[in-house]
Amino acid sequence: MRLNIFKIVLVFTVILIIFHYRKFNQFNKSYEIEQQELEYIKDRFKEAEKDYFSKRAALANYKDRNVNVISNLAQNRLEQLQTEYSLSSNIYSQLAGELETAKLNVKKDTPVFTVIKPATIPIEPSSPKRVLILLQFILVGFLIGAFYILFRHFYPLLKNKIAN
Repeated sequence: MRLNIFKIVLVFTVILIIFHYRKFNQFNKSYEIEQQELEYIKDRFKEAEKDYFSKRAALANYKDRNVNVISNLAQNRLEQLQTEYSLSSNIYSQLAGELETAKLNVKKDTPVFTVIKPATIPIEPSSPKRVLILLQFILVGFLIGAFYILFRHFYPLLKNKIAN
């Protein structure tokens, strides 16, 4: 009867451990997905930043070169550059917001403990090293025996010298 109860408890314990392991792995996978998303947004942000600064420099350069130009062609080109700059600026600011949101999500979902490598059953035992333990106990036994023999031999001699 006790053996059956033990088997039932063992089965429920194993089921509970498997459930928690799966739940933890699902959490780990969602964390990894958020990490990948953060890396993707970082890459897009760097591209948008590069594009934004190049458009800003091109607009400033064009304005500096064409200060007193009244030509419609120059005005048209100026409007085109300003439109590209504002579009690039909007994309850059939107990606900056998404990057901050992704960073917050990763920070929020960062697990306190992570499983680096799942537990496996070893092929050969790593410890205890029986030969090393045996040698240590032989050494300790030898030292205790030597001290005991020396104590039994020299203690009566010392006792006689102190008494005399």
